[in-house]
Amino acid sequence: MATDKAPHWKQFERLAERIFAELLPFAQVTWNDHLLGQHSMRRRQIDVSIRAQVSGQPILSIVQAKDTSEAVDIGVVDAFASVVRDVRATKGILICRSGFDRTVYTYARSAGIELLTEVRVIAGAQTVA
Repeated sequence: MATDKAPHWKQFERLAERIFAELLPFAQVTWNDHLLGQHSMRRRQIDVSIRAQVSGQPILSIVQAKDTSEAVDIGVVDAFASVVRDVRATKGILICRSGFDRTVYTYARSAGIELLTEVRVIAGAQTVA
């Protein structure tokens, strides 16, 4: 990852931003966005937001990037699902370098959250796996 002095979690978020910007050049990709929650009426911090038009309809996806040493549990997925609903995102994407407890997959799927287990660089082109 980057060699600057930023904390690892920040580098991980910025890498996710760069990857989505490269994969989705037609979209507006923003790191450290702040969106107003429609239910909470609070500004919610979003690691990466992705805005695009699909068939003339606005689409908002939000990404949370977790650079943790342990697998993410259902509490983290539940909290993120709450943010997805609050900001009325079309899709939520949760990335965790250490993976997920096996108990979270069904819940994430039913909440419309995509789980990604790693961000990596392949042959010089950044991709999400």
